Amino acid sequence: RPLDGFERPALGELHDGEDLVVRTRGSDLRMFGSLRASKTCLQCHSVPRGTLLGAFSYQFQRRSAKTDRPAEDRPPT
Repeated sequence: RPLDGFERPALGELHDGEDLVVRTRGSDLRMFGSLRASKTCLQCHSVPRGTLLGAFSYQFQRRSAKTDRPAEDRPPT
């Protein structure tokens, strides 16, 4: 899939040596992390150890614990 507006610049940071890029905006938390060649990767990949092979992307949203619980778990009002 194409990278989004957060991931495109974060990928540049991973190429520059960062292992994890974290940004927050309001209640959103975005993370973009590196998947680098380790010793076991070198058995199949002909690259130097530490080479960026891929990345993972997560997006979290903070929510109020009070409003996130199912109605049957909420205290009576």
